[in-house]
Amino acid sequence: MNIRKYFTEGIGTFALVFCGTGSIIVNTPSNGALGLIGIAVAFRKAGHI
Repeated sequence: MNIRKYFTEGIGTFALVFCGTGSIIVNTPSNGALGLIGIAVAFRKAGHI
């Protein structure tokens, strides 16, 4: 069992959820300043971490 694989998977999942959901939360009070493209870019960049 390789604990490093599980650890990196957990970090990647956390980053994806934190950055992606965070961009949606930031978009709401700013009256859509990010828009759909900004949210999509945030999810894509989080996937590259």
